[in-house]
Amino acid sequence: MKAISTSTSAKSQSNYKEKEIPKPRSFIKEKKPKEIPPPEFDLHIEKLVKNFRSMSNYEILTLQTETAKRHVEFAIKTGFRKSFLFTV
Repeated sequence: MKAISTSTSAKSQSNYKEKEIPKPRSFIKEKKPKEIPPPEFDLHIEKLVKNFRSMSNYEILTLQTETAKRHVEFAIKTGFRKSFLFTV
């Protein structure tokens, strides 16, 4: 007799699980705000001008510092918290 009552209770439990209402699924992906990577500025003289052989060291350093200044001002103006300057 106990075996019958056990199988009956197992059936009622399986029916109970079948009647549970599944959670509604959302098929719309939530858009994550895209992070803009920090700007990278290369101050190597080869990247700034085509022919630097005729330039003096003073002219090279002046061009690099002016370029760096412009890039830093641009980064501040546009709201970047980080920027990378490559120099040698």
